[in-house]
Amino acid sequence: DRKCRPCLVIRLERLGELATDKERAVRLVIFTLEYALRFAMVPGRVENWVVVIDLANVMRTISPLRVGSIASTAAALGTALEKVYCGRMVWLKIVNMPGGLARIVNGLIPAEKKEKVSFPTDAAAELLEHMEPHQLEARYGGTAPDLAPEETYPFRFFKNPQGEAALLKEHPVESSSSGEGEPEDFSMHESAKLAFHEGLLWDDSSAEARARWLEHAKVSSLTPASATALSEVVGGEEVVQPCRDIERWLELVNPAAVGSSCTKRVQELEDISQAR
Repeated sequence: DRKCRPCLVIRLERLGELATDKERAVRLVIFTLEYALRFAMVPGRVENWVVVIDLANVMRTISPLRVGSIASTAAALGTALEKVYCGRMVWLKIVNMPGGLARIVNGLIPAEKKEKVSFPTDAAAELLEHMEPHQLEARYGGTAPDLAPEETYPFRFFKNPQGEAALLKEHPVESSSSGEGEPEDFSMHESAKLAFHEGLLWDDSSAEARARWLEHAKVSSLTPASATALSEVVGGEEVVQPCRDIERWLELVNPAAVGSSCTKRVQELEDISQAR
């Protein structure tokens, strides 16, 4: 969406035998979300996702006699997600809802989660309030092509989720000092190692516990709010600096990449965008 949060689209008509196999369904969803955590999240910046559940044609592909087992599978998925990924989902929109399923689906949603769930009658209009057209398949009112089942994995991540304002932040091809061109699709994942994704638990229960993470936290990629909070923990006159641009981020997580011509150009374009 426009806040760079990945969108998980679940089309129930493609579930097949998974619809009645709770264990396989839970394993599949957990695998999908673990992949998202590793490759679609940016710790401290993008830590949530949004979900679209599409019930189009579900009554044609699933026998009414299996509705009970499907509801049981859905409940098992909800329980697993709540326990393993609590707080990750920002909103969930259920589109193309058959009239006969409304009561069943609504009954499966926990009362404390209902404010995050909606049933838009005009899916295109509502989804386009949150996303750029090129981020959505045509079936949902966007301009991206509709994907066949075999085209949906590996997952697709489109450029410029924030729209025209983010166009200047594309990674251009530019010659390096060695005279060799660097790839346009320079991947920041090469710099974001496992420790970056795992993060640190700021355990302040004792001096010994604090010593295990404090020095490393000072040189981590922190938002302004996190840097302020850590400065209060450190105390004294020391002020922990936040990470506000790509050059500083690379200095922290991969100093060897700071001098690449591609990342220099990204920083120049970022500065131009901020000046405007």
